[in-house]
Amino acid sequence: MENNWIKVSSKRVDSKYKLICIPYAGSGSNIFYKWQKVIGKDVEILPVQLPGREKRITEECMTDCEKVVEGIAGQLINLIDGHEFAIFGHSMGGIIAYELCRQLQKKYNISPKICFISASHIDADNEKIYLSKLDNEAFVQKLRQYGGINDEILKYPEFFDVFVKILKNDFRLIENYTIPEDDKVIHVPIRNYIGTDDNLMKMEKMNDWREYTDLGYTYRIFNGNHFFISDEANMKEICSDICKYLSK
Repeated sequence: MENNWIKVSSKRVDSKYKLICIPYAGSGSNIFYKWQKVIGKDVEILPVQLPGREKRITEECMTDCEKVVEGIAGQLINLIDGHEFAIFGHSMGGIIAYELCRQLQKKYNISPKICFISASHIDADNEKIYLSKLDNEAFVQKLRQYGGINDEILKYPEFFDVFVKILKNDFRLIENYTIPEDDKVIHVPIRNYIGTDDNLMKMEKMNDWREYTDLGYTYRIFNGNHFFISDEANMKEICSDICKYLSK
């Protein structure tokens, strides 16, 4: 069966661990293309491919986190094939990573060894800022504050329109996501990453993740803004940190 949700290399790594990697809003599986070479053969990188981009560009973007997770989980079960696995998600990907842990636990009675949540938090409904409702110009100006816009894209209207459409749909996924207060705890350790200059994610909000796990919470701070994982030195340190925690 063709695997649309998780990108599997034609040269699969005979690894001890599998790492499901979920991208941030507006991006795709290609942000993880360097990770396999860096992380080594003990861990197979399995990046998630979301609808509406890359090889799934003809599909509609999805704004329901639970339905996205259903798609990922359905194919993840076959791919892990009895191996230990972990989940990594950055920003929007962190929310999807958490919900994936929750649904694997509830519906399949399995859990990852650890969940790595990077530059992400879950807002209560009364704290949400609905950026997707802004007009395109205001929306882009807001994203510039986070360091998440490549000005080169803005020079080409045909790319700009597609990019903003994907981004707004991804933000709707975040804005639509809610979780019952009595059903939020996962039986998975959470390891959190944050950037020193992140204008979107603050330390006090990051620490809220300790309330979502009963198996331990730790964090690490990296130099950089909300997209600190794009820095090659940070990426290498993240891969090293992931290996460290998987081998514990």
